[in-house]
Amino acid sequence: MSQAIQTSEETEGVKEAGPGIELNEQDRLVLTNVESSLENGLALLEWWKEADEKDAFNKKFHLTQVKNRDEEGYSFFGDADLLGKQLPVMGDVPELFYDRPKAKKVKNWQDQVREFALRYFMRISAFQLPEPIIEDDECHKQGSLEALSLCPKDHVVKLGFGFEQIYYKPYGGTVKKFAKEDRFKVIDVRSLFDKYEWVVANVSIFNFNVRLPSDPNLPGLQIPFVGEEAKVILHKGFATNTDQADSSLYSFGYATLKSAETEFLAYGPSSFDAGFQVFQFHVKEDGEIRVRMPFCVNRPTKLVNLPLNPLEWGLMAAKLITPKAAEPWLAPLQAASKLLPFANATFDPTFPSISLLNQLTGGMAARDYCVSKEGVEKILLIQHFNQYYTMLMGSLLTWRQVEDWSKPECVPTWVKEGRDVRPD
Repeated sequence: MSQAIQTSEETEGVKEAGPGIELNEQDRLVLTNVESSLENGLALLEWWKEADEKDAFNKKFHLTQVKNRDEEGYSFFGDADLLGKQLPVMGDVPELFYDRPKAKKVKNWQDQVREFALRYFMRISAFQLPEPIIEDDECHKQGSLEALSLCPKDHVVKLGFGFEQIYYKPYGGTVKKFAKEDRFKVIDVRSLFDKYEWVVANVSIFNFNVRLPSDPNLPGLQIPFVGEEAKVILHKGFATNTDQADSSLYSFGYATLKSAETEFLAYGPSSFDAGFQVFQFHVKEDGEIRVRMPFCVNRPTKLVNLPLNPLEWGLMAAKLITPKAAEPWLAPLQAASKLLPFANATFDPTFPSISLLNQLTGGMAARDYCVSKEGVEKILLIQHFNQYYTMLMGSLLTWRQVEDWSKPECVPTWVKEGRDVRPD
């Protein structure tokens, strides 16, 4: 077994953010919970590893299946012993077939998988559906009939996950910010072993919406569970780079970073008390690649923070409709809002409403129709699996279009940069 350590700078020439960009007060606020969130995430990972090995979950079950695909895995509920405290947790562990060599032996197959998984995967994990070509002609004039126009619109539908590295702490150094031009060129995971103690990244999780009830043919409530500011902490404790005669394992992962500020969503990547996600690429002796994606977080006690303050409702609506245009005239309202009674009080109608409904129906809502806290949790886990499955299948198209991932000259510029570099 070997664990090669090689940074992206040594093999690709990706420059670090020079001497580093100093932090401001807002940066320090964002980083308030880095150490505690990282500690919780690593402790939760160790708990899951033991529970997975011993099959020691409170409840283990299957929520998803993929027709005509080689897919395994499970979901679970458990009680994690987290730093001396019991924490109710839930998660899922999908395991999917990814690819295999089309010939009996492909040169540098393990090297290619290693480079793709550890160096490039986080740069290509977001993708978008085909978009129309918009021509600059008379068809796109603005006017009173614009709302009725059938001209193609410049509307982009993104899927998967978008990583943008923001902060880093070098071993023996102080926390800095990455240069803007390097933020999408996400670090080689191997540099976490000798260069970066940790890296904080923004993760955009596109089209992650939870609908209650889940049937699209019925009226219901749709909750967008991920905002643009969800942040995670990359660390070597979630990474693996091992080669053996009969199999190899290349993995990376992160702890969720809990926001220091109160978010509208009381449950999600910015609000987890503890959480981790790991991506494990297993290469078998015959070259078959399987990907296992363990995920575990604390179970929710509430879903949203709805303010009791009436002014806050108006402020939220204004920010959603015209986020930038609203900023100048929102400041006085925000100041006035803080002076009202119960200015910071919030409530969550979701779980209390479910509890009331079960009291009124003698438990029938939960027993016969899955209207329960556990029912909501399972919907969240199903949506999580679907999101990661879509991301993985999208990445497969990129994996197959490069002749040799171990040779930088074969890798497209947009992959190296982590974003589209075509001229406008």
